[in-house]
Amino acid sequence: MQGLTEGINGLALILRVLEILGFVVGLAVLLSYFLFKTLSSKWLETKFQERLERFRHAQNRELEELRLKINTLFDRTTRLHQREFEVMPEAWAKLNDAFYKTMALVSPFQQYPDLAHMSTEHFSEFVDSCHLGSWEKNELKGLSVQERNSYYIDHVYWPRLVDTRNIVRDAHVYLMKNGIFLRPEIKDRFTKLSEMVSEALAEDEFHQQHRDIRPEARERRDDLTKHGEGLLKELESIVNARLWGDREKLGMDQML
Repeated sequence: MQGLTEGINGLALILRVLEILGFVVGLAVLLSYFLFKTLSSKWLETKFQERLERFRHAQNRELEELRLKINTLFDRTTRLHQREFEVMPEAWAKLNDAFYKTMALVSPFQQYPDLAHMSTEHFSEFVDSCHLGSWEKNELKGLSVQERNSYYIDHVYWPRLVDTRNIVRDAHVYLMKNGIFLRPEIKDRFTKLSEMVSEALAEDEFHQQHRDIRPEARERRDDLTKHGEGLLKELESIVNARLWGDREKLGMDQML
């Protein structure tokens, strides 16, 4: 009987020990889980913050690069527009001078002073101030009254040609140097009309040099006479719209 009692007591002790061990193991597991959860959360939070910081840094860098590109593009566009607005009026003025100067030279309707009916004093003063060379002036003064007009008409053409050619060349060279600042479609119109003027002038010079052996065919002059002024007016409208278009959109005409 006593042995049975001792056995039961021993079993109870063992169960108690197991109960205590189970509690300790459970507590250890709970503690481990708590530590794991706490540490892993902090680790994840740290990693998240690091990645977020890297993302923010990359985003700020991209935004800064984009802002720099936009500022650069805006500055370049502003400078190009400023240069365009400087070049276009000058190119227009030069082409306009070249056109009308050439038309005056190549036109079949020319007006010359009547040297044959000038008084001696008037004739002498006119010759001294005309565009002929010194040797031509001396020759003209030595001619008879009947020969004066034909001599003057034949010889005064060449200084007029030189003057006109310089104006035409100046307009063409200016366009070549600065046409890059014009919009392609506008530059093409400038170039087309400039070439028409140059071709008509070259044709007129050729015929003047060979008028005794060649028929009077003036295709370039006729083309310039027929279409040139219309093209010039169209170009004027385009230039005007380009220079004043934004002003009209903003209603500036009503404000001034």
